[in-house]
Parts: sequence; C-alpha cells; structure tokens
Amino acid sequence: MLYAISISLSGIFCTKPFFESDDYSHFEDRAHSVFANLTGISFSLGVAVRMVFAEFLVDFVLNTVFLLLVLVGSIAFSKVSSRRGIVQRGIFFLGFLWLVILY
Repeated sequence: MLYAISISLSGIFCTKPFFESDDYSHFEDRAHSVFANLTGISFSLGVAVRMVFAEFLVDFVLNTVFLLLVLVGSIAFSKVSSRRGIVQRGIFFLGFLWLVILY
C-alpha cells in the first residue's frame, strides 16, 4: 500500500529540469525526491519480507535477485548522472516485473 501511494505521489510531483536555467518548484522537487526514496524503501522492504517468508527455494532466489538488482540500480542512479532517466525506468520496470511475477 505504501509502495503504491509513494510511487503515485512521486509521479505527481516534478523533479527539477535538466537545464539549470529553467524555473522550477523547489517544493515539488523535494516532494518528488522524498516520495521516490519512500518508494524505494517500501519496495525493498516488501521484497525482503517476501524473501524471508518464502516457502520455496525458487521464490527465495528470485526475491534475492530482484532485491540485488534494485539495490544495484539505486547505486547506479546515484553514480551515473547522465543516464538517470534510463536507470530510473529500469528500476521501475523491475518493480512492476516483480509485482507481476512474484505477487
């Protein structure tokens, strides 16, 4: 539930534009960042809980792989500033893929 709310709210608020000369709302940029971080935290906790309570080894392994991929993607997001949009979409794709496959 927290994941759904936070991902929705991170989509409503805009982040700052790529070009520094453009005007933008600092409040929206901050709100977007807060909700995006909350999305990542709630998703990671959800995967970790499913991993801990997995009944089958294959579920445990798949949850572990998804969690590691999301963590690597999050680290890449903070390190690769020129490709953040692509990395962000990859992380969101992994999240939706996990929901479809394992939930």
